[in-house]
Amino acid sequence: MKTKLLLLLLLANFSIYAQTNLVSNAGFENWIAGVPQNWTISNSVTSNGDANTGLYSAKLSFTTLSPKIITQVPMKAGVTYTVKFKYKFVSSNYGGDHPIALNISKNGSSSTLSTSTFATNNLWTEKATTFTPDNDLSYDLSISTFSFDGASFIVLIDDIEVYVQGAEQYTLIPDANFENKLISLGFDSGTPDGRILTSRAALVTYLNLYNSSITDLTGIEAFVSLKSLDCSTNRLTRLNVSKNSALNYLDCSNNLITTLDLSNNTLLLTARCIYNKLTALDFSNNTALTSIRFGHNQLTSINVSKQSALEELDCSYNSIKVLDVTSNLNLWMLMCDNNLLESLNLSKNTKLTYLFANINRLTSLNIQNGTNYLFNPNTSVAAFYGNPDLRCIQVDNVAEANERWVNRKDAIASFSTDCAAYTLIPDTNFEKKLIALGIDKDGANGKVLTSNIASVTYLNITHSSITDLTGIQDFRALTNLYCYGNQIANLDISNNLNLSTLSCGENKLTSLNVSSNLALKSLTCSYTQLSTIDVSRNLALEELNVSVNNLINIDVSKNLLLKKLEIANNNIPAIDVTPYKDLETLSISYTKITNIDVSQNLKLTSLLTAGNKSLKSLDVTKNTALKYLLTADCLLSTINVSQNKALEILDIGRNKIETLDVSNNPALTSLYVESNLLTSINLNNNNNTLLTNTVFFGSNPKLYCIQVDNVEYANTNWSDKKDITTNFSSTPCPSSDSYTLIPDINFENKLISSGVDTGVPDGRVLTANVRTLTNLSLSNSSIKNLTGIEDFKELRFLDIRKNQIETLDLSSNTKLLDINASENGLTTLNVSKNILLTNLLVSKNQLTTLDLSKNTLLKLVQCTFNKLTNLNINNASLMTILNCGNNELTSLDVSNNIALIDLTCEKNAITSLNVTNNKALEFLYCSANKLTSLDVTKNINLWALYCDMNQLTTLNVSKNTLLNQLYVYNNSLTAIDVSKNTELSIFYCFYNQLTSVDISNNPKITYLQADLNKLTSLNLKNGKNTIIDRKYTNFNNNPNLSCIIVDDVAYSNANWSNLKDATASYAATCSTLGLSDTAFDKVAVYPNPTKGEVNINNIALEKATVYNSLGQLVKTFVLNPGDTNNTINLSGLPKGIYYVYLINEDAASAKKIILE
Repeated sequence: MKTKLLLLLLLANFSIYAQTNLVSNAGFENWIAGVPQNWTISNSVTSNGDANTGLYSAKLSFTTLSPKIITQVPMKAGVTYTVKFKYKFVSSNYGGDHPIALNISKNGSSSTLSTSTFATNNLWTEKATTFTPDNDLSYDLSISTFSFDGASFIVLIDDIEVYVQGAEQYTLIPDANFENKLISLGFDSGTPDGRILTSRAALVTYLNLYNSSITDLTGIEAFVSLKSLDCSTNRLTRLNVSKNSALNYLDCSNNLITTLDLSNNTLLLTARCIYNKLTALDFSNNTALTSIRFGHNQLTSINVSKQSALEELDCSYNSIKVLDVTSNLNLWMLMCDNNLLESLNLSKNTKLTYLFANINRLTSLNIQNGTNYLFNPNTSVAAFYGNPDLRCIQVDNVAEANERWVNRKDAIASFSTDCAAYTLIPDTNFEKKLIALGIDKDGANGKVLTSNIASVTYLNITHSSITDLTGIQDFRALTNLYCYGNQIANLDISNNLNLSTLSCGENKLTSLNVSSNLALKSLTCSYTQLSTIDVSRNLALEELNVSVNNLINIDVSKNLLLKKLEIANNNIPAIDVTPYKDLETLSISYTKITNIDVSQNLKLTSLLTAGNKSLKSLDVTKNTALKYLLTADCLLSTINVSQNKALEILDIGRNKIETLDVSNNPALTSLYVESNLLTSINLNNNNNTLLTNTVFFGSNPKLYCIQVDNVEYANTNWSDKKDITTNFSSTPCPSSDSYTLIPDINFENKLISSGVDTGVPDGRVLTANVRTLTNLSLSNSSIKNLTGIEDFKELRFLDIRKNQIETLDLSSNTKLLDINASENGLTTLNVSKNILLTNLLVSKNQLTTLDLSKNTLLKLVQCTFNKLTNLNINNASLMTILNCGNNELTSLDVSNNIALIDLTCEKNAITSLNVTNNKALEFLYCSANKLTSLDVTKNINLWALYCDMNQLTTLNVSKNTLLNQLYVYNNSLTAIDVSKNTELSIFYCFYNQLTSVDISNNPKITYLQADLNKLTSLNLKNGKNTIIDRKYTNFNNNPNLSCIIVDDVAYSNANWSNLKDATASYAATCSTLGLSDTAFDKVAVYPNPTKGEVNINNIALEKATVYNSLGQLVKTFVLNPGDTNNTINLSGLPKGIYYVYLINEDAASAKKIILE
């Protein structure tokens, strides 16, 4: 605790003596009545303009009496202070006779300081010493002069400092160019170190940084005594002078400054910031300003109303639209050229002698101030040209003005002592309308007297072909403006502050700003091209119509007085109208609104919600004042108007409404209910005579009965307003569910023939007759429309195959187990509600997609011969049979269908098929796809595999030991091993790249087609060659095959001679077969061609057999195996090509011989 207390005491002490400079007004910048502030003087002491820093120093003049300056300095006992001051002798009489005395003392203290200084030159020189007081007191510090020789002399004193050495405060100067400039000016010393003594900065009153390449003026805040700052022509982007409250002169021209805050600089007399990037300025606190120069910026406004002392104003080259200098009576110079000014009144500025107002948009210029004669005759001091719409300049004297300024204005402008104000009306049709209304009285000249329009409160210029409403801004008193039905693309009403009614619809407006029109009560801007509208400031608004625009939202949360709101035909998705207790009319038709709550709008008389396709419900039971309800073209299924007794017009056409009761609406004059799902209407309101031709009940095919006041009246007046099947009744209509509509006559005929319906077709059937049916067969009945099927609630089995049905809605038949809808014209099918479905047959339709993800109980699906590109069966884990062949599928996912036994997906465009999870699979038919690989190693129960006509290069069937049928033809297989498939009966492997086929382990083979391969080896020796059916067997077109191993050569030759190529022979064993002579490379056969005799040398042979080109054996020669030279004779055979097979043990070679 003691440590903490000691630390606090040390900090407290430090705060006392760690001040930068304890001397007030140390630079003598502030003088009051000839005395420096915070100092006392004796004898001859005055201010002087020669200063070490700042603007002033203290001048001590010795004549006969010693001049002295005295101030109080608070000091702390035991602390050693550094004491400094600057001095300068004005003349050359410096030396040892003219000392400068520094004294520090105080009554009650024994510590004193007394020291004298003698100058050696006329330059500013620093005197430094130290002093340690013995008490905590405010010591008297004085500086005086004395003359030992009695001669007069003058000494200047400046920048007196008392501070604790080592506790000096520094201010950072991060910009090196800024610090270099301070060093060169003597305010900083040494080499640049990024800082300056704060005490030195505090003494500076005048600072000229012109053209010093400075980019950052950080540190300027320490120059608290600064009165004059020139930082022009640098590279500054920002400037903070909030701490420089003593400033009376500021020049920051020729920089890149974007913002400038002068609110703390209340003493400013001159502010210059030409050539910057300022967009706004606030002079409200700078009331002493006499000169303002802010030309060449980006200002849009300027307010100098509080600168009554202003003499100079340069705001040229900006974008200022309004300039009021009527309060600046001392103004002698005004440069406001190159702006957007439309009017300028200088009649109060009687001291004006310099004026540039050229290149603006002036239509009014008044310089009639009574002192035009003050302007120098030199024309260069005034300019008004570049104002093409300025017709008249009001002056004191026309002759003098023409003499001085005739060349300083546009030719179209003239001088006058009385310029009546005109408002330009550039649109000829607008002016024609004003002339027709008697407002414009001087004919078509592109303008109207402003006085003629200033008091106009009501203006109706509708349907006048106007494109430009320029000039409307001067209709200042206007309360009602109707300009709809024109071609206006831009409307500026920011000056029409009294507007209470604006109707500007049916124009080409893309934007509209009403933020200034706070009096607005009624705004209509329908049929324009608005994408946004902001009415948040129009709190008085009672009527708003923005229908038929491009709005995507609208905020009316602030407009609590609304009585009428129309936002129809926009893209607005939602709106909350519950806060509007006075709302009487609401139109939200043809928007994207899905829900609307009008329960709080008890004054509502008109409600329009038509065309909102997603609006499914509407509650108007609280809106008892409602007269007009138009809600056609929605998705309403019910509407309750029993509480709306004042209702006169009701339009609910083209909804999904099934029943309607308007018996409690006696004021009805119009009723439109067409194109609904109505089954009954109660129109017995005891006032039907109010309804004549303004009713329509048509296109309600289920509507059989309408209860009315009087059937005769209804038939007389409304017989053509209903469907032919609808009848009027004076008694309550039967229950809506008594009948089910059957609009398809063939459907009804089938129901009649099956006893479900009776009599002749009348388009309906008793609902009771169909409600409990479980089985329904409608096959081959020419039915096109199955409307009515929705009431067959108990259906389990439905057969509608071979009809002409294109659309099918079974969403109400949720108990269906079996559907057969094959051979129709279905393009879509939704069975997501039929979750009990087990069998679905929809082959031979036009389906492109089939989603069965909800049908988890499916066991059988047949959807062949469609146009399917997508089939979702992911959740049908119980499915055993799937036939989706002959479609356009590129992929098929059966990974979750683990119960599949039979899968048929042939003739699609499937590129990959994963059946590794389908371990129960027995039948797989995936022919004619684009498969490049197929893994059936997990399908050990497979009995039939049809994967022909794909792009397979390998196939492993070693695990499929139960395989009976294998179709792999027309692929790119180079090898296939069926040695494990001992149950194989049918094996079609033709049209591949196979070099070897071995069925020696397949004794049950009956069909084998291995033709069109590259076989060099074929082993048929399975012990059961006799059961092979030659009709379904073929080994032809294997040109490299010379030997075929069989059970019985004689049997094979006798029965299969045409099943092979002529170059191949049957043999009990084959080692090297084919036409190649590699095994007999030394044999010599000659002559060839031959007349008959053939010599065979260099090989030992047992036998030689001869075959003709048809593969028939024609000769056999038994030879001596001990003799390597043999001769055979082919004489007696017809001329032609023969094949001689040379046989020795297991080796054989064929030689082609030509017999002449």
